[in-house]
Amino acid sequence: MTDGRNAGLAGLDVVEAETEVDAAYYLQRAEWHEHRAAIATDASTRSLHRKFAGMYHARSQS
Repeated sequence: MTDGRNAGLAGLDVVEAETEVDAAYYLQRAEWHEHRAAIATDASTRSLHRKFAGMYHARSQS
């Protein structure tokens, strides 16, 4: 079954399609946190966003 989340992933089974969608989502979140870290005005906020970016990058690989 194809819904809006995996519409461009024809030919993959549901599990593979969801994995591809999840990986793209986690990469997008990692990039968002990297950007937030880059514009953070204090060290603690920058550190927090870098930590989340690392976690999202790792999750996208699994």
